[in-house]
Amino acid sequence: TAGINAFAENAEFAARGQVMRGRGEILGFLTQREQQTDRHTVHVIANEIVVASGDDHVEMDAFVLLHVRQAGGGQHLDRVLDTRHAFRRDGGTWLITRRTSVSLHAA
Repeated sequence: TAGINAFAENAEFAARGQVMRGRGEILGFLTQREQQTDRHTVHVIANEIVVASGDDHVEMDAFVLLHVRQAGGGQHLDRVLDTRHAFRRDGGTWLITRRTSVSLHAA
């Protein structure tokens, strides 16, 4: 939940087939996810490409490789997401305004 400060107040965040709007909904999602203590994940961001930019905004496409820790301690690649992240400068801070994702394979 510490990551909530990276989001703009009116941010949109898509995950697990739902779209959360605003920090309140996003915080609810993050809180629920953190309570799933039996599932430990690692997100690896790769192939980042800036697709739009200006003085106060940036949009970036990237793959997110979602690894899940296995009982034996190893990691299993669970899925690969094609994502777009949009950021806006607010004062001296860059905030996430939108994050969308599409799975590259069937669930």
